[in-house]
Amino acid sequence: MTILYFYITIFTIYFVLLALQSLRRRRKVRDKYTAKYHNMCVIVYSHNNKETLEQLVKLLKSQDYPSSCYSVYVILDNCTDESEVLLGSELSINVFNIKNMDTVGKTQAYSVLVEKLSQVHGLDAFVFLDAKYYVRHDFLTDVNFYLQKHAAISTYIEPIITRKLHFTEKIRFVYEKYMANFVEAMRAKMGLSNILNSNAFVIKKALLDKVGYISVGDINTELKYTLDVSSKGERVFSTPDLKVYSDFTNCTHKYPDIGKRLELFGTYVKQFDFRRFNHVELISSLIAPNWLVVVLIYALLAYHTFHVYFIADFKTILIQGVLLIIALFAGMLTARIRTNEVWYLFLYPGYTLCRLIYNFPVFAWIRAMIKKASEPSTVEKMLVNVWVSDGKKNFPCKLELVSTSGLASVTFINTKGKKYTTRNNHLRMTDALQELSSKLSEHGLVLKICQCCKYFQPNIDGTTNMVKGFCKYNFTDRVPGDVLQTLIWNTCEQYENLNIVNLFQNIGKK
Repeated sequence: MTILYFYITIFTIYFVLLALQSLRRRRKVRDKYTAKYHNMCVIVYSHNNKETLEQLVKLLKSQDYPSSCYSVYVILDNCTDESEVLLGSELSINVFNIKNMDTVGKTQAYSVLVEKLSQVHGLDAFVFLDAKYYVRHDFLTDVNFYLQKHAAISTYIEPIITRKLHFTEKIRFVYEKYMANFVEAMRAKMGLSNILNSNAFVIKKALLDKVGYISVGDINTELKYTLDVSSKGERVFSTPDLKVYSDFTNCTHKYPDIGKRLELFGTYVKQFDFRRFNHVELISSLIAPNWLVVVLIYALLAYHTFHVYFIADFKTILIQGVLLIIALFAGMLTARIRTNEVWYLFLYPGYTLCRLIYNFPVFAWIRAMIKKASEPSTVEKMLVNVWVSDGKKNFPCKLELVSTSGLASVTFINTKGKKYTTRNNHLRMTDALQELSSKLSEHGLVLKICQCCKYFQPNIDGTTNMVKGFCKYNFTDRVPGDVLQTLIWNTCEQYENLNIVNLFQNIGKK
């Protein structure tokens, strides 16, 4: 109980300090002019975001920042919505089109492109944007201003409400508004780090070289990357003056996984160096309680001190709780929470509890069983022979392609009869095979099938499985113009593993 008391007391002091920061007058930056113009590379990632991409490209082209000091690169990651046609006439935009293969994802696409662009002389910083966001005409001017003092910048996301929100969305919206306009803003005022938003952030090339990699994705990945940036002596800066805009429906609400936070805390706590307060505070924030835990701990302490002698009496616990509530209301004023929105904020702990119960493994399993029982499943199976290579020798193995109610999975059967089934069910058989191929590669094995061969071109015919395709290899006896059809599990002696780096290099040459 003593540990709980000190734990919640430290959190209360931290929150009161945030509230006191709101009393400080915020110095307005009236003139963001700077004599130095950073040479920036803006990288936009798009996967079937044609509508928002078109508007974002127009906004980036019309920036009031010198055109000679920035370039725009757009990554089209396996887009099927005619985004390529949209950018076909944009001569000032560099387009990297990834097609005729599975979606590679942001991390891999960014990593390959950054590695290629890092050789560009005089490049100062990278600006990463998801195509679902919008920016103002002075966005890059603001970025340039804050790059004078900060090497890593996370932008604020201003949600655009285009429709009436339902009940749970209103709870999420008000809570996010409170966190962004009060907690994150006051942390920035205190000189503390905020978690990097990997959908819209800025990082200097020199810092990126020091970190040694780029990794984007979910909130857990963002958290780890922020810690790695902090390990290099830099904090992720954020300010309400630098923001991007997006429809609220595109703003995915992110919750750091408590298991991942504890895992990261156990890893980075070994780096505690009290001479670097910012890094120590960021690591300590990994074990900060959410509001549901805060309410439960104060209720437990109040009950305990009311009945049993403790180092702090009931009155002390009550005073601390009142101080926390005052700080909470001060945060509401700072965040400009309207009167009719207050009760949505107080419902957030209950919403958190309901979400925890809903996602609890037992209840998730019950929901899955009910869904499985209520929906008649149609199972189709096919057993095919394939080759697996360890780089020196080929081994004959089998694949069982399974389609259950339209969802695809693959079972791999080795020479000894041992089986491995993909963990996830996919909409397309190609995605299930990609998961299996990635799993085998972790063990130093290559699945030698057409889909993993660089000469394979899938047949996009509108079906979900898409097991058919075309072989583009120029065999000696092949008649020019003939279309050589194949299936994804086929292979031949001309097999060559698909290399995404080579794909980007070829695109760059073109």
